Amino acid sequence: MTGLAQVRGHRGSTDHHQDLIDRLQSDLEYVSDWSVWRDLRIIVATLGVLVHHKAY
Repeated sequence: MTGLAQVRGHRGSTDHHQDLIDRLQSDLEYVSDWSVWRDLRIIVATLGVLVHHKAY
């Protein structure tokens, strides 16, 4: 599964308060501006994240 927060790099543990805020803001932005086209852009962006040097 993927989402706006994940493709922006806000994934993994939330050790710091700001990590949680960044993830939540991305999720709220996704919900408020949802569209099929945005979902398709997120899916395409996920492909770039999968081959990124920091992917895990």
